[in-house]
Amino acid sequence: LGLAHSATGNFAEALRQFRRERALRLTAGTGIDSMAIREIDNAIGHALVESGALDDAKAPLDHAANGDDLVAANAIHNLAALAHARGDIQQAEELLRESLARKSLLPNTPAMSKLETEQELALMLAERGRYGDAQPIARSLYKSKLNLLGPRHPSTLRAANNLAESLIALGQTAEAKALLVDIIAPLAEVLGELHEDTLSARNNLAGAMLELGDAESAARYYTENRAAFLERAGADDVRTLLA
Repeated sequence: LGLAHSATGNFAEALRQFRRERALRLTAGTGIDSMAIREIDNAIGHALVESGALDDAKAPLDHAANGDDLVAANAIHNLAALAHARGDIQQAEELLRESLARKSLLPNTPAMSKLETEQELALMLAERGRYGDAQPIARSLYKSKLNLLGPRHPSTLRAANNLAESLIALGQTAEAKALLVDIIAPLAEVLGELHEDTLSARNNLAGAMLELGDAESAARYYTENRAAFLERAGADDVRTLLA
């Protein structure tokens, strides 16, 4: 239940559920499952990071990371998110690489768990302007999600858009355009015309079209995005004004 609340952004209720389960496990009167406690602490730390309670997040995540199992690897991933939220991008990258290395060595690591860490690493490298390092990871990630989840899964579509952003930054605009043309309609159908991912991909496609000299198509996509931002956020929202 706590995970469900966390997934929908209700972090206060998620934390209440996680802490209740932790207390029940500690007072159950039988042998305490230390891995289960660490797993709960990882969930608590993640919810605290996502809700902005950064000072409270480190202790449960440090406890969860104290091991050599998948729980520890996941906690290190969340410690990277904490470092990122605090502005320490270098430490965040190092922690993501450590988490990924551990997940790669552990037997039976779920494929999606590795892919999530790879995705965060690619995004962080791109954020630092290291598109040459980000692109191979983003490409591998897209191919893996395409094979694992299929072409219309939101995570696959998001991975394609992230790869396209790196390709545009590296001047490989024609390949980026081909990717983006293929995902705009599925994004709109699966997530909706006003969803953040749909708007991001359409904006990237407009930029690619402009760079390739097709100003007319670029203007059309920019106009569509501005209308979507206007409907979603209103005329005074900064994203509407920038669009």
